[in-house]
Amino acid sequence: MSSLLAFSIIFIVGYYVLLDEDPYSWWVTKLQDWVNWIGGHISFSALPAWCIAVGFPAVIALMLDILLHNLYLDFFLNLTVLFLCTGMTSFMRYHHQIINAVYANDSTQAAKIANQWNLRRQQVEDSPDHFVPRLLGLCALRLHEDVLAVLVWYALLGPAGAVLATANYVYAHSEPAEPLEFNLVDMVAAAVSIIVVSISGNMGPALGQLSGLRPDKAALAAGDIDPQRISLEDVPKFGKLLMRAFVIGSIGTAVLLLLFI
Repeated sequence: MSSLLAFSIIFIVGYYVLLDEDPYSWWVTKLQDWVNWIGGHISFSALPAWCIAVGFPAVIALMLDILLHNLYLDFFLNLTVLFLCTGMTSFMRYHHQIINAVYANDSTQAAKIANQWNLRRQQVEDSPDHFVPRLLGLCALRLHEDVLAVLVWYALLGPAGAVLATANYVYAHSEPAEPLEFNLVDMVAAAVSIIVVSISGNMGPALGQLSGLRPDKAALAAGDIDPQRISLEDVPKFGKLLMRAFVIGSIGTAVLLLLFI
């Protein structure tokens, strides 16, 4: 019950954007510093480096969960971990800003917001070719990485799962990181995200993206949007699609937590 109560609080805070500077941004920065330190001081192949950079914080969270559960303080750990690891507030804020900027045809502002939100090395540039689809794809991808992936692993493993998903995401997009050829953490989360997006929109085309594990392409397909012929009329519809996916993913997490209580 403590995990469900903590999740309910986080959902309300995130959905209504009750935090201007959310703890998620601070935590992601700290994880980036940790991953960069590992990459700069320890020379390992991909799997051992991943185990240290990603697995170690998750193990610490698991140990704290066991300890505090025995002391009946696990609610506070669940609340703290969810505040740090779920980017609900960040997603809602940036998503609304990008959708509004694109709909207002302000491509310069949209690109600026996207690059503030985008951890990847490749910047989102204001260019006439595929600019709007890339922005919408970024929104869908950040829904997957900031929210749905974390909720999937939180529902499965509790606080350790949330830390695992967030650290895995940071590791995958850090400069020193050597990517894993088989990243089970992201594969499981991507599959669930595509299913959530499919339920929220056009199921057939979206599920067709499942083999490629691309939540951004699945979201475009679920919104009946052709990336080659996108129009501004598609943008509000796409925004509503992601909001439905956000809510359905959250409700699904709450149901899973109820089943495991």
